[in-house]
Amino acid sequence: MSRVFKSKKYVIIFIALIFFTGCSEKKEGNSTKIKAAATILPYTDFIKKVGGNNVEAVFMVPPGSSPESFEPTPRELKEIAGADIYFKVGTNFAFEDVWLEKIKGINPDLKVIDCSEGINVINGNPHVWLDPANVKKITNTIENALNEVKPELSSEFESNKELFDKKIDSVDAVIKTKFASLHKKILMVYHPAWTYFTGRYGLEEMAIENNGNPPKAGDLKLLIDKAKAMQIKAVFIEKQFDPEAAIAIAGEINAAVVQIDPLPEHYLKNLIDTADKIYRYLQ
Repeated sequence: MSRVFKSKKYVIIFIALIFFTGCSEKKEGNSTKIKAAATILPYTDFIKKVGGNNVEAVFMVPPGSSPESFEPTPRELKEIAGADIYFKVGTNFAFEDVWLEKIKGINPDLKVIDCSEGINVINGNPHVWLDPANVKKITNTIENALNEVKPELSSEFESNKELFDKKIDSVDAVIKTKFASLHKKILMVYHPAWTYFTGRYGLEEMAIENNGNPPKAGDLKLLIDKAKAMQIKAVFIEKQFDPEAAIAIAGEINAAVVQIDPLPEHYLKNLIDTADKIYRYLQ
């Protein structure tokens, strides 16, 4: 074997060693992140805002799916079970406890945190995150839990949390000012997810769905009559639910059908977009 060939061979081996060592080190570096799981997308946004680059956030319910009807596959359950910590919505997300029982069967050591701590739940309604004041309580719970996992990063988590709080306060103030001038206050929605949002901003929610069921013929007529009397301009729907009943009512009262999202990936941006849509049709 020639010296040139031997030299080339050693160079190739050397480059390969550097490459694989680099990959190994990168993987090891990533493993230092806290893997945090949540049931729904907004909570992964909260986790990222507090944890920053020190967390990897994964979620259970995919975009466009309703938590009430979603069924995770065994593979999805196993993926979630690989997390270091699970942040659950808590408060009346009964199906969440069923999933967690299965997940804990795979990973009994998984740390589960209830993010409903300190939050006033209204009539069993679980959509607490749609009031930004509640989000500050949720992220406080997240910060405390991350501090327990990585106490050496507590000052960073605290700084991230304070920055997010300021952004929440800013958006909240803008929306309050926007809605303060409105004379119409009735928000007609299909699914009663917006109780906390309407309560925060002095509005009133009128839902088409009742206890998870579409309206019966008699109820539908009453809703149409009420909507006409209140001169409702829009029926707000969520992509997670069948819009048929909402479209039927909107057709009867000559109203627009407008989609808003209670389960966004980017919480504050969605809050602003939602407020803009609602304001437009309540003027």
